[in-house]
Amino acid sequence: MGPVTLVTPPSIIENKDRTFCIINFSEKDKDQFLNYLNQYYYLPTDSITVYIVDQENDQNNVKWLTQVMKKSYNIIIKSTTEFVVLKSNEIKNLEEFFNGR
Repeated sequence: MGPVTLVTPPSIIENKDRTFCIINFSEKDKDQFLNYLNQYYYLPTDSITVYIVDQENDQNNVKWLTQVMKKSYNIIIKSTTEFVVLKSNEIKNLEEFFNGR
């Protein structure tokens, strides 16, 4: 896999890479996300940007979250019971991958 850029508030990256916004992921969920990236993005030309949104981060704000959601090709939110995909331009079965369906 090519470079993976992790972005947290208040930063925003201007690029045309494949972009994900992951929201409320636990450490276990982040490991699962890494497995997903390893499975589907293995070419050295696959550059990926990941916006990480955690509830505990005091720097999260609506303006930043709105901007990164607009920039992201894929948005995955961890709810209390499952993963919800709000937007996905990459893999058709993204929600099924994370929810084990």
